[in-house]
Amino acid sequence: KQPLGHRFTLTLKLIFDYLHFVYNLTLFIQKHCQGKSGFFSLNRYKISNIDDEIKRYFAKNPEKLYELTSLKFEELVADILKDFGFEVELTPATSDGGKDIYAYIYNHVTGYILTYVECKKWRPPKHVGIDIVQRLYGVQQCDKANKSMIVTTSFFTNPAKKEAKKYENLMGLRDFNHLKLWLEKYKN
Repeated sequence: KQPLGHRFTLTLKLIFDYLHFVYNLTLFIQKHCQGKSGFFSLNRYKISNIDDEIKRYFAKNPEKLYELTSLKFEELVADILKDFGFEVELTPATSDGGKDIYAYIYNHVTGYILTYVECKKWRPPKHVGIDIVQRLYGVQQCDKANKSMIVTTSFFTNPAKKEAKKYENLMGLRDFNHLKLWLEKYKN
């Protein structure tokens, strides 16, 4: 018999897989059945955004973020950034060079602004340390990205916060409390 935590994680994974299947089916129906009548007619079904349902779930249950795999956490952060107006691209799961997401935002004054995002799905009491901050800042400077950001389900050590303060306009630190604020907009 499997332990309860393992069964919950497996159940959560099945829910995510199902929701992504429904979302992809929704996209297919929207693309191929626009304006048609019959079984797949858009007039017949009210289609909701499945990703918003997932974010709503985490807004109501932020402690469940710890049950996500690291990759699913990266996908969630990328999707939230998309809702904030960024164009996002996930880096390969391995050998990502110290960044998990490329987040671009455009404005008419400066053009595209590239932000490197590093995601750390860690449980407290494990905190993100100064080494992660320094590494991401080094990669950002070497690649000439405009900004960088570390997003974690945990928190940052005091030395990490102090180090990031040196790069205040170039790097942001977003911890569990920031994630909860980001998710607030999905609670309705």
